[in-house]
Amino acid sequence: MRRYAWVLVAALSGAVLVSYLLRMPGHAEPPAPAAAPVHAIVLGVQVFAERVQATADSIDAGSVVTLTVTNRTGTALRVRLTGYEDRVDSGEIVPGGTWRGEFVADRPGEQFAWLVNDQPRGRLDILGSHLVEGHR
Repeated sequence: MRRYAWVLVAALSGAVLVSYLLRMPGHAEPPAPAAAPVHAIVLGVQVFAERVQATADSIDAGSVVTLTVTNRTGTALRVRLTGYEDRVDSGEIVPGGTWRGEFVADRPGEQFAWLVNDQPRGRLDILGSHLVEGHR
């Protein structure tokens, strides 16, 4: 019976020692990776009768985009961006009027179309990978 008592005392002592060692400062969880810096983009879009002229044709994925759309036509119009219709939808813009909005460009791809009254008039490329950084 004495042998089992020593085994029990040794096991309990070992458990206490391991618990103490794991709580020491040198064994802390590694810090979470820092978030990638966010780019802020100011994008101006002018809508003419047959085309859209933007201050940039491409932006980096993950950018926070402040968008200003100006109607340079003689009629009211609506501007949307394909793939981002849930975020970029001007509603009606009167002739000479301006609409402002903001969105995060988190859906990379090429040739997102600027739709003017549901007709493509230009494009915007959002450069970057569809993969989350660090995943393969």
